[in-house]
Amino acid sequence: MAITLTNSPLRGDFTAPPSKSVAHRLMIAATLAGGSPEDVLIPGSPSQDLTVTATCLRALKASATPVLDCGESGSTLRFLLPIAAALGKCAAFLGRGRLPERPIGTLLELLKSHGNIVAGNQLPLALAGRLQAGTFTLPGNISSQFITGLLFALPLLEAPSHLQLTTELESADYVRLTLDILKRFGVEIQTNASLTEFVWPRLSRYTLPNHLPLEVEGDWSNAAFFLAAGALGGDGITAHGLNPASVQGDRAIAQLLERFGAIVTWADNACTVKPGMLHAIPEIDVRAIPDLVPILAVVAGVAQGTTVFTNAARLRLKESDRLETTARLLRSVGGKAETTEDSLIVTGVDRYHGGTVDSCNDHRIAMAAAVAATRATGTVTLENPAAVAKSWPDFFTVCGTLR
Repeated sequence: MAITLTNSPLRGDFTAPPSKSVAHRLMIAATLAGGSPEDVLIPGSPSQDLTVTATCLRALKASATPVLDCGESGSTLRFLLPIAAALGKCAAFLGRGRLPERPIGTLLELLKSHGNIVAGNQLPLALAGRLQAGTFTLPGNISSQFITGLLFALPLLEAPSHLQLTTELESADYVRLTLDILKRFGVEIQTNASLTEFVWPRLSRYTLPNHLPLEVEGDWSNAAFFLAAGALGGDGITAHGLNPASVQGDRAIAQLLERFGAIVTWADNACTVKPGMLHAIPEIDVRAIPDLVPILAVVAGVAQGTTVFTNAARLRLKESDRLETTARLLRSVGGKAETTEDSLIVTGVDRYHGGTVDSCNDHRIAMAAAVAATRATGTVTLENPAAVAKSWPDFFTVCGTLR
């Protein structure tokens, strides 16, 4: 299936969808505290990733031998593996799309070294035994999802544990988000300033907050697409429901759009972006904000000069090889982009000319293509637009209201 995206600018107001990163963590914490995923209020159409997390949590709670189908959600898999291990579940883990190819070997070896039995090195796999307390060591430049999974799991053990990172932590804001939510559920963790040491000084138990259901703040990662559209043309776009002081790392989109030359203003929890004279940012280190790369690249593609996105190798392990698919997206619509092993180099043109873009079943490529179309002289044909359902099923509905 394909759709044709018109080349008119977007304008108007929208409400940011609930943060997927926050909602995953709140549903997990609520379930471990004796509640359920339903204790978390998620307005609108739930994303595929959140749906599979909720389904897996119900199965984990209901059965000693659950089958946990993680769909295509890396967060679901990497968060729930250590949790199932700590709960002593005999669990089967399944997945689809590129998820079976995404690396989990380091995490599996760590679980096996602390008492679990794992059948398989990738999905599908089976887990048995019970995770034992102790010292857990991981490199900090591996997926922050591994670290978050362990932070959720280790309070469930029968004795305090120690999590130590052997290198500097990447994607630190995702770990800060986890720590913030754990604190809300009564779990005490001591950390150092660099977030390389995590110590449980005493046994902690999850406790439900007094006020339910729990609300989820707006999602900076998804709102970034329409905020970027505001920078590309039209009368400006206002996103409601965003927290400027959020722990979400992708709040950086506002500052980066401003650095590109867009006009960014705030009123309460509403962020407005209007077009300006766009110019390149010579280098953007995306180590902590990998999910912003496709939409930032679309902005860079019509900014005067060359923008280099560095420390981006992890993007090759997303729903698609997101370094290559982002570059291909830009070239398909008339932009200039090339890749190295761990970087994306984008040189601006005045406008895109339009063309055909394959989303490669990647939600962020599909949404970025829709925004690129707003700065094109012709239309953009998007193949497999349904990929957006992974994180924001209502994306194209909202897009239609901004015409």
